[in-house]
Amino acid sequence: MSSAAMYRGRDVVRVIVRCLVALAVLGIAPCDQSLAASLEETFRQAQEAFKAGNHASAGRLFEQAGNQMHAQGDSARAALLWGNAAVAMLKAEDYAAAAEIYERILGTGKALAPDVALRAYKNLALCRGHLGQRALQVAVIERMLKALPKLPPEEAADAWARLGDAYRALELYTPAAASYAKAARLLPAKAAPDTRAKILTALGLCQGNLGDFDSAAKSLAQARTLAEKANSPLTLAEAGSNLGILLWEKGEYPEARAHIQEALNLEKQAGLRRSEGIDSNNMGLVLKSVGKHKEAMRLVEDALVIAREVGNARDEGIARVNRALINRIAGQVKEARADYREAVKLFEQSGFQEGMAGALLGMGKMAELEDKNYTQALENYEKALAVYERLHLARGHAETLLQIAGLYKRMVAPSRASRDLVFDDTPVVPDITPDEALKKSRAYYTQALKEAEKLRSREMIWSALQGLGYADLREGRLESALDRYDKAIGMVSAMYAALDSVEMLGEYMAGKEDLYGEAQEVCAALYRKTGNAQYLDRQLRLAETLRNEVQKAGSALVRLNFADGQKQSLYDRLNQLGREQAKAVKSLPVVRPLPANADKEQKAAHELEQTAAKELQARVQKLDAEYAKLLAEWKEQYPSDSVIFDSSARVDVPMIQKNIGPDHIVLQYITLPDRLLVMAITQNKVTCVTVDVSRKTIEQSVRDDFLLGYIENGYGRKQSFKPGEEEEDLRQVCNTLHTLYGWLIRPVEEELAGKKRIYVVSDGFLAQTPFAALVRDVADGKPRFLVEEYDIAYLRPSFVNVISRPVRQGSVKKMLAVGNPGNSNFRMPKLPGTITEIRQANNAVKVRQVEKTIAFEPIKDNVEALRKDFPDLSLPTPRPTEHWLRGQLRDNRFEIVYFATHGMPYSDTYTALRAFEKDLSQGKSLSPVKQKIKRLSESNLPSLSPLNGFLYLSSEEGDDILVNDIPPHRDGLLTMKEVLELPDASFAHTRYLILSACNTGVTMAPKALRDESTAAVFSAKEVEQGIAEAGWVPGVDQVSFVETFMRKGISNIYGTLWFADDTISAKLMSDFVDNLVSQGDNPDAVAAFNAAQRTLVSDGKAGRPVAQGYDFPHHPFLWAVGAVFGK
Repeated sequence: MSSAAMYRGRDVVRVIVRCLVALAVLGIAPCDQSLAASLEETFRQAQEAFKAGNHASAGRLFEQAGNQMHAQGDSARAALLWGNAAVAMLKAEDYAAAAEIYERILGTGKALAPDVALRAYKNLALCRGHLGQRALQVAVIERMLKALPKLPPEEAADAWARLGDAYRALELYTPAAASYAKAARLLPAKAAPDTRAKILTALGLCQGNLGDFDSAAKSLAQARTLAEKANSPLTLAEAGSNLGILLWEKGEYPEARAHIQEALNLEKQAGLRRSEGIDSNNMGLVLKSVGKHKEAMRLVEDALVIAREVGNARDEGIARVNRALINRIAGQVKEARADYREAVKLFEQSGFQEGMAGALLGMGKMAELEDKNYTQALENYEKALAVYERLHLARGHAETLLQIAGLYKRMVAPSRASRDLVFDDTPVVPDITPDEALKKSRAYYTQALKEAEKLRSREMIWSALQGLGYADLREGRLESALDRYDKAIGMVSAMYAALDSVEMLGEYMAGKEDLYGEAQEVCAALYRKTGNAQYLDRQLRLAETLRNEVQKAGSALVRLNFADGQKQSLYDRLNQLGREQAKAVKSLPVVRPLPANADKEQKAAHELEQTAAKELQARVQKLDAEYAKLLAEWKEQYPSDSVIFDSSARVDVPMIQKNIGPDHIVLQYITLPDRLLVMAITQNKVTCVTVDVSRKTIEQSVRDDFLLGYIENGYGRKQSFKPGEEEEDLRQVCNTLHTLYGWLIRPVEEELAGKKRIYVVSDGFLAQTPFAALVRDVADGKPRFLVEEYDIAYLRPSFVNVISRPVRQGSVKKMLAVGNPGNSNFRMPKLPGTITEIRQANNAVKVRQVEKTIAFEPIKDNVEALRKDFPDLSLPTPRPTEHWLRGQLRDNRFEIVYFATHGMPYSDTYTALRAFEKDLSQGKSLSPVKQKIKRLSESNLPSLSPLNGFLYLSSEEGDDILVNDIPPHRDGLLTMKEVLELPDASFAHTRYLILSACNTGVTMAPKALRDESTAAVFSAKEVEQGIAEAGWVPGVDQVSFVETFMRKGISNIYGTLWFADDTISAKLMSDFVDNLVSQGDNPDAVAAFNAAQRTLVSDGKAGRPVAQGYDFPHHPFLWAVGAVFGK
């Protein structure tokens, strides 16, 4: 179940039952004495029954008297008596009988007095409402407005408002909004402010449901102003709360918080406890949306306390569902599961069936995705489906069909899905064969597709198409499968990624990864079957589109604030249109087919649904057209940032062939569940080789053996070695790299003949593989690395297109560099070696530096040495603060921008914060250093987006996060989000970006906080599992600094695959820059860096000294950490 905001929209009017009419008032002149006596006796008995509270009996007697009067031919007076009968039936709550009598009154065929007719119509409408016959209620009110065209303005406004209530109860928001708008126009100016406020509130809520957010905000703001005049705390609080929720849906979170907080203050002052609980829940949802999960949890728990206090089980259930969602986002699986269970009980107790179905869906997802208990998941989904069927809730029904279909799809091949391959958990599966599961999956997907198309839900349609494509794939219908996948991918690529759909990033991406992976599998099979190279081209484009989708999702988790005002305006408008379109689609009426035995209500509802659906569909189409127009404008003006809204591929094989040299080759790696595909692209040839190795085997080798075994838990963390230990470690890591060579390079050695440069295109864990260090063989105990034979450059599917960027000519003259930062609010180890690194790079740039283009924190008592090392600089240099850096980039004139600092993927920040929370839960206190890290992270890195990864810079003098908040633009944590927000002109002249920092080329590198005791709190498995529970899959969801800076138009970027050794990095980077500058007017960053690597490897093998204390500098951990990305 998704998070549930609680609008407080009441019906605008309440109909008051009229008093009985006495017989004397009727002035009956009976035709004979016996009839008069009979009428009088019947009337007397009716009055006595009414006074005694026997309303049903009174109703029958009044009806009998009316029938007698009607038999005399006096229809007018008969109508008055029937009116009394109907009122008595209303008192008896026999609404069906009352409705029948009112229909009789209105159908006498005689002209009724206007007041009698008005009373009859209004009370008939009331009866239809009580009977749940909202469509017939609409018909009654519309008949009344047609029959009584000259109603006084206040009465007419009342009628139109009640018509709006009826339409809103049917969830037909277009006619409801039109009715409320007319009511507001007709209402006299002298009407009570509270009455107008209620009408405007109802209008605003309907406009919001239609996705007309601007009109809705205007209506709700007017309602709030009127509520202030009415001096009603409840009305005023409701107006503020509803406006806040609307602004939340618009994505205007600060404004939403302000309005809901104002409502909360009013409710607390007036003692409106239930309202306070509702708005505590609503505020929690707003805070969740901006990543303030701890604050959100506190507010939702306040709502829980209040719901228990006032004894409202429904409110408590809603709060528990919302708390479960926050816990799921934060990776607190056990707590989320418990909340869903309790919510089901509470909803059952309160009779809130829709809420119960939603909670059952949540429990099912937990069982399926977290527990891998497919039997339990299926039980929960089937219970939810039964509820949705009983309630005729089409959207929930279709969503549940998809969940069941997807579950059966998993049963076809358990642990096959992309994310199931990361961990070894064995699922609990019902006793069913794969063929039976596939058959059931197809049947459910087919039904879901039909219902999704009626709902016009693109999200559901693409999901159903994917499932049917998979069924076709398994049954060998490859062309049909590809057609379905193509349609699904076309929808996904252009679909707006709303925050509420990507909050659970793992769930959001899981289906996407399987969609693209399965489509690639189909293309591979079709290529094997036909030999047609078009399927290879499709594979390339699919790989790019998937990585673009990852970046699109990461961008949706944050709100970007571009320095370029025009760009920000277009970004905001696209976001608003996307939200409006999504909201309007969700409100599209579902036109259900009429059963053969349809009653009057069903027929009337069907007709109303058809009309309303047609009207709203026209609005949706208009929104679609506007969004498409603005998206085209965005892609044209900001092509590098097109992935924020559109994940479509931008490359193809011919484009690559056109832009590589005759001695170049592009190797694209695609890992499928059971095989590896290697696509080799040269100027005049494209081939694809299939390697019989599974994705799981490759990822275990890269993740477990290399990254964790040799880097994180092995050689990379050791401070000293026993005799022979270092040599043995080198031998072991080379064995693993030789195994990887056998899978990744040996199958395409024939294509590599005569080539000098390899462009490696990979993703997932292969993106963290040092291809340069792959070992061809070992001779005389010395490994022969791939880089010793070829220049190697790295691309990612998300920026293969950079290969088409023209090479800039001209020598390198200016460099902007920062190093050895110190941040008192996020303390990390000093990096004194980076000063040496920058000095050597500075010396290689053979021109006098422009003043203040280098900044670093000086080493204490070493000013004289620094003056000697940097004779061209005024000392002390500026501190490398974020404010200083932004100032330099505003007037960019640097060919090289050099970061010699720490790099921090957000997955590592998140892991550290989890360790802090674990300490606190065990009663331990945090040191001031950890308190600052925790406070700054929670304040300035609120969401779980990978775009919160940062480059480490210095804090400003005097800033203390424990004393005052620090704005993100000066906190010294330069995030990927902030890089994207910088003006594109900031890097207009930058040809080379050097990210000589840890982990700048990856999203996940566990335990990179070397001065924190994360390893003492979590095992490596726990780190991975915890990050996965929060929504990422380590090594799969790749959004790194490299991708981010590539989007700023830089063609060559140096990034790192794990944490770097300072000394060897300084040596490598100084040689790299020296090589680059020495190339003169035709610099080649790939060749320059690979030459530096080869020199270091050669010196290491020959035993020549590279740096003091390094006996094996040719160990891949030391020299293969870095890679040049780009052309």
